[in-house]
Amino acid sequence: MSESPARVIRAFNNNVVLARVGDAEVVLAGKGIGFGKHPGDLIPSEAIQRQYVEANAERIQTLKALALRHPALAESVANAVEKAAEGIAGVHPSVYVVLVDHLAFAIERYRDGMYVPNELLGEIQAGFPLEFAAAERVLADVSSKIGIDLPIDEAGYIALHLNAARTGASVKRSVAMANLLSKLVTAVAAHLGAEVSRPAIASELARLISRVEAKKFRRNAATEAIRSALPKEYAFAHTIIRKIPGTSVNDAVSGEAAFLAVAMHGWRMDADAQD
Repeated sequence: MSESPARVIRAFNNNVVLARVGDAEVVLAGKGIGFGKHPGDLIPSEAIQRQYVEANAERIQTLKALALRHPALAESVANAVEKAAEGIAGVHPSVYVVLVDHLAFAIERYRDGMYVPNELLGEIQAGFPLEFAAAERVLADVSSKIGIDLPIDEAGYIALHLNAARTGASVKRSVAMANLLSKLVTAVAAHLGAEVSRPAIASELARLISRVEAKKFRRNAATEAIRSALPKEYAFAHTIIRKIPGTSVNDAVSGEAAFLAVAMHGWRMDADAQD
């Protein structure tokens, strides 16, 4: 980051500003960085260290155009994200810029009658419950401020961005996890051959994926008894676990397979009881 001071071009809210540093226009984000700032005000370099948000020229032009077309949107999005992110530790400040950009186009599409359904909504909610809850708050806050009822599908997209900003991974990584979860849920539902609850399966498998990826496998003292009592469920549980990228033949997944076998047996019993 250059040691040259930044001069404010526009403060989107207390934590996000568009500024000029030397000859470049940049987006700066950080706690209180835009508080009380007006166009032309200086921000000393020590106040913005490690708070620089890289934004290409196209994104900067988008933000500037947005500020002219929808002067309240950038501020309302940033304020909503600020409140929602309070319950999510470690969210990178770049999420303010990303979500202002994303929601601006989402709102324009919605107003033009272009609705983009989120096919992975259930999996995103199950896989990223913390981020999804925050995304719902962002969606409700922004919708009320701008007077438009955005569909719940947008909460899924927002949650993906929040997860990426929290973990440091790309949004593509979050989408890949949701896609994997969807495939595994479909496989389990097909194996059970009953009208099982996909949300229940998704929640269980999302936690399983997290444990497997972290190599934090649970042990089960009743593994052998479960293997004997539920051989088909146990064998299929092993198959499901091996589909999660990163697992190896040396991983001690027997305990996890036993837990999943019992869960599958329970889902089938619940479905049979409703018939």
